[in-house]
Amino acid sequence: AVVSTQSTGVQLNFDNLLKMQSLVFSIILCLVFQTVFSQDNILTSSMVTYQNNIGWNGAAPRAVDGNTNGQWSGGSCTHSGRPWGNIWTVNMGRRYSIDKVVIYNRLDCCSDRINGITVYVGDVFCGEIKYESGKSVYEVECGGVVGDAINVRQPHNWLTLCEVQAFGAPSDEEPLRNVALNMPTWRNTAPCTVANCED
Repeated sequence: AVVSTQSTGVQLNFDNLLKMQSLVFSIILCLVFQTVFSQDNILTSSMVTYQNNIGWNGAAPRAVDGNTNGQWSGGSCTHSGRPWGNIWTVNMGRRYSIDKVVIYNRLDCCSDRINGITVYVGDVFCGEIKYESGKSVYEVECGGVVGDAINVRQPHNWLTLCEVQAFGAPSDEEPLRNVALNMPTWRNTAPCTVANCED
């Protein structure tokens, strides 16, 4: 009988140990998940922003003020001063590996102006936004591109940004550079016409 009681006690302690190990493993897994997948927005109101032209007092810092209000009356959206050649930039102050950029669109008017916006990390193209009716938040994947600035461009329309967010992690890697930018170009074939381009 004594042996049986001791065996039961050992078994109970072993079960408790297994439960404790399972709990510790779950906590570690949660911490790893939070570190890898639950990143915070990198962009803050203390970062330097720039816009190549401004209209209706829609200054560049509004896009990183932490307010995602899509109503113009809320005073938190930027606005360009012309409907072409618009650039908005934020300097992050150090290099980051950027996973994605999130843009909050204007909602009370003119939401389709976001169509054709392009997003860059430094000189590296991340993607282009295609307008979708009823959609207010757009995500552009950057795939870990390293840089210290994010550029948002709208070459063919007014540019209004109600908030820009970026997600990633600090990086010491050298950013990619577009070595072909502004370099001379040429082609070794004749221009395409109906006669010579049918195939």
